[in-house]
Amino acid sequence: MCEWLSDTANAVATVIYTKALKPQVAAPWSGFCNFPGVLTGGIAVAMGILKLVPLNEIMAQPIASGACLVLAVLVSATFWNLGTWYLGIPCSSSHTTIGSMIGASIGFTYYYGGGVNWSKAGEIGLFLLMSPLFGFGVAMLNCGKKFMKYSGRRRIAAANKGFALGGLKCKTQ
Repeated sequence: MCEWLSDTANAVATVIYTKALKPQVAAPWSGFCNFPGVLTGGIAVAMGILKLVPLNEIMAQPIASGACLVLAVLVSATFWNLGTWYLGIPCSSSHTTIGSMIGASIGFTYYYGGGVNWSKAGEIGLFLLMSPLFGFGVAMLNCGKKFMKYSGRRRIAAANKGFALGGLKCKTQ
């Protein structure tokens, strides 16, 4: 639920604040746009993130040790998400969960050995950095095409109509 609470709020806050979309449209649209990611990605992302923790060492320990690791991840991620939500700080639940898993794995390593899979952490970190850049690039290409099509002060109203569907608006001085 924490994932839904913070990520959906972060995703729709900008389009609601700029009045590009009404809240009654923005929230369902966010859910609709997130659904194909679940269908196409399946559990591949979750399995990739799971490879951060020292699974072989966890399996060799009593079940209580593994349960404590899972509980530490869930509690720390939930408190961080609720704290940032309460303070109004935008925060990604996915990033929080990954950080919690790395932190809990470091704690587990201190007591039981093993170690964090740092190569997997680097790979995940690279994708976390590259995905917003990719999205920004695609948005700029789309915006650039529309802006070139509707350049000129008389056509700004027509551009706003087209941009509003995508959540953007053109401003004039």
